[in-house]
Amino acid sequence: MPALSSSVSNATDFEQLTFALEAAGIGSWNLDVVNQQVWLDERCRALYGFGRDEVVAWEQLLTCVHPDDRAGVTLIRQRALNPQSDGRYDVRFRVIGEKDGQLRWLRCRGQAYFTPEGAACRLAGVVQDVSGRVDLLATEVNQRQLLNSLNESHVGLAIVDGPELTYRTANAFYCQLVDRTAEQLLGRPMMTVFPELVGQGFDERIRSVLDTGVPHLAQALPARLLRQGQLQTIYVDVAYHPCYEAGCITGVLIIANDVTHQVNARQVMAQNEAWLRTVVENAPFPFGVFVGEELEVKLANQALIDVWNKGADVVGRQYGQIVPELNQTVGARLRQVFQTGKPYNASSQEVNVLTDEQMHTYYFDVSFNPLLDIDGRVYGVTSASINVTEAVNNRRALEQREAQLRSVIESAPAGIGLFVGRELIVEMPNQTFIDIVGKGPDIVGKPLREVMPELVTENQPFLRILDDVYTSGQMFQSYGAPVSIVQNGVMAHNYYNITYTPLRNEQGEVYAILDIAFDVTGEVSARQQAEEARQKLLQSESQQRFLLTLTDQLRPLSDASAMQYQAAKLLGDYLGASRVGFAEDLKDSEHVRVTQDYCNDVPSLAGDYTYHDYGLDLLNAFRQGRTTVLADSANDAGLNEQEKQAYAQLSLGAAVNIPLLSDGQLIMVLFVHYRQAHCWSDDELRLLEQVADRTWLAIERVQAEAALRQSEERYRQLSADLDTQVNRRTRELAISVDKLRRSNDNLQQFAYVASHDLQEPLRKIQQFGNLLQVRQQDKGVDTESAMYIERMQSAASRMSTLIKDLLTYARIDTHREPNQPVPLNEVIDDVQSTLELALAETEATVDVAALPTVPGDFSQLSQLFQNLLGNALKFRRPDVIPRIQIRAERVDARQLPTSVRPTHPADHYCRIDVIDNGIGFDAKYADRIFQVFQRLHNKSQYAGTGIGLAVCQKVAANHGGGIVARSQPNEGTTFSVYLPAD
Repeated sequence: MPALSSSVSNATDFEQLTFALEAAGIGSWNLDVVNQQVWLDERCRALYGFGRDEVVAWEQLLTCVHPDDRAGVTLIRQRALNPQSDGRYDVRFRVIGEKDGQLRWLRCRGQAYFTPEGAACRLAGVVQDVSGRVDLLATEVNQRQLLNSLNESHVGLAIVDGPELTYRTANAFYCQLVDRTAEQLLGRPMMTVFPELVGQGFDERIRSVLDTGVPHLAQALPARLLRQGQLQTIYVDVAYHPCYEAGCITGVLIIANDVTHQVNARQVMAQNEAWLRTVVENAPFPFGVFVGEELEVKLANQALIDVWNKGADVVGRQYGQIVPELNQTVGARLRQVFQTGKPYNASSQEVNVLTDEQMHTYYFDVSFNPLLDIDGRVYGVTSASINVTEAVNNRRALEQREAQLRSVIESAPAGIGLFVGRELIVEMPNQTFIDIVGKGPDIVGKPLREVMPELVTENQPFLRILDDVYTSGQMFQSYGAPVSIVQNGVMAHNYYNITYTPLRNEQGEVYAILDIAFDVTGEVSARQQAEEARQKLLQSESQQRFLLTLTDQLRPLSDASAMQYQAAKLLGDYLGASRVGFAEDLKDSEHVRVTQDYCNDVPSLAGDYTYHDYGLDLLNAFRQGRTTVLADSANDAGLNEQEKQAYAQLSLGAAVNIPLLSDGQLIMVLFVHYRQAHCWSDDELRLLEQVADRTWLAIERVQAEAALRQSEERYRQLSADLDTQVNRRTRELAISVDKLRRSNDNLQQFAYVASHDLQEPLRKIQQFGNLLQVRQQDKGVDTESAMYIERMQSAASRMSTLIKDLLTYARIDTHREPNQPVPLNEVIDDVQSTLELALAETEATVDVAALPTVPGDFSQLSQLFQNLLGNALKFRRPDVIPRIQIRAERVDARQLPTSVRPTHPADHYCRIDVIDNGIGFDAKYADRIFQVFQRLHNKSQYAGTGIGLAVCQKVAANHGGGIVARSQPNEGTTFSVYLPAD
């Protein structure tokens, strides 16, 4: 039964291999070098376009190769069959099917096999149709292969052309073969260089190829050549192939391989045949010679007779009669060799021999080779075998144990591998180890230093640690060790629990190190992230406490200079900075003034300075509201020597400057200095910006309160003398409004006061004005007085509207419903209903896309979009029908414009774009239009108070978002409202 099981297993393996080759479209072939015959399987025959013949002559096969590719195919075949090469055969070429005439691109790969004497005996391999993948690159590869082969081949190569067979090229091996230099050959006729070849037929053969285009091949051709000053006979295998250019024969490629040694060896072998027979008969391994298809025993040495154990009378008997139990297995293999002429070699071949009525199983390494007569026909088979039964049994037991161990290793979640010897040769890596190394599976047998060069280039300690373990024999363990590994071409930084365990041989010497590595990157990263989060939380809490302290300390102060110094001192102590202060812009584009600064062991900077001393672009950056950061003034490549010297004189090694702007105008700059170089973190920069904002808000609050007190006084004077103070009160109110523009908080307080204290006087003004108009009609007041009364009434009406708008603006924060889901499509519908008359009068169209639902206040959002649509109708172009588009898109927080700074940050925002085709405006006013009382047009052109867009901005900010505008004159305007998404 073991024999049957093995046979079935081999058959199954063969069928599986055949199926795999067929499924991949791969054919197999086998070249008998001695007989020059090629065996082809069914797929291979189909690719070459042959019929059903399994065996064809090499010359017949070569005729199917495209004429332009025959020389290259022959050259690469000769190179593979050269004993000095590695025997590899790999070539791409075109074929023209013998039967179907179809042109195909094929790729052949194979391996040459050599006899112990060094003679090529077989070339076998596979072939695949690569027509679909061949392109110019493949053609260039073949050309490079041919050129490389010409220069590097271990056979002689030369090209001759013309009627005189003039040499055009010759490689070093050809020059060595004919004992001539390249200078002696190139450009000279063959018969001039080799007069001794006259009459030997070489020139006639080459001219025949040149005339007919038919290649010529010959083996072991004798040639009499003058070499080393003596006429010598050498034997060469030669091939003459035509060279084509544009379809015409332009020369002949000569391929010559010196086989003198092989020919002489065969002669010596013939002389020693009798001696070899004696040796074989006395050989300690089984050897036999069988002739004829019935495998008649011609020779059997004593070792073979002992294996059979069927008596010594075996010569002259048929193999099947002697060992019938082997006739269907071993005998079938021998007959196959006899019939095909193909050698058969197998290792650990199972053989079941019946002796003493019991079946005994043996294992042999066998080699069956055909015996050829003088005509090249097979007349017998030789059998040589070595009994490896004990080795096979031992190996199988070892393999079973190794398989069990490998199964455990392969299934382990850790990377496991052996580093053998002091060179740390990688052996037995499991898949996890291969994945960790990230260099692919081809790492076995290579030194660790070669497999992972990054251990050296990145100055990592592991090679030194492994060497210490190998030297000391002490185990090494490390937990969460950082390791930098180039995995699949990309540097990865991971963490591992590592154990290096030394392995000892029977003499107690360390011969290898077992490496076990667990990837704990996830755990380590989680710990690091948790620690970073904790540190950030602590940093954030510390900064929030500092900001609260700053606000508390600034609140009771009423002097701007005192506020600046207090903020600078608190910030300097908190950061440990060398110098902190505020520099006021002097509005001359040249100078800046430091009134008072906080200093820590550095001189004060109080005084006036020139912007240009510290960088030509500094003022422009400040005017644009950009924070400037200098980490190392002494080594900053962006500074010239004059600027570096200016910083050095101020004991300034690192600096941050945060400009404060009001209405687009530079007001002052918060500066923080360190004596030495300093790396500024994002947290520090955010904190500085918040300090600057809070300080400026506090200053604006004081200024607004002072302005408010002044306004109240002027209002009392206004009621005392109505006729003479109306115009002055209006101017004062305009001045106050201009000042109140600096702070939203101050504006809210002012609007509240104005809405209550001014409404009553204005109503009286309007009532008195109405009475005066009635009297005018009754008594006929002069025209100039009537005009003054009408202008007074108009001014009072505008002021009433202004106060109402201010009240609306102030109530945005104080009159807001709790956050509820607000469908924006319903908001737009409500707004269109409100603006129905204006839309009809202007014949405007409103195109509304699907809008999201956002959390907020329905009333305030309606006010926002009503103002935007109202502006689109108000600022329309003459003779152009207004067209308004409303679109929405979900965006990431990182996509917010820099001018949008939400009070309550969210991960995602809804951007709602309101696009009109109105008159537009210059882009430089994009920020100004959202400021209170800012108008870009005369009130006689377009009515309004200049508060509508400020209300929009405040509603957006009140909902945790913002609003920006993009426009060009006469190209319409796009308002983008950003609101937090759900």
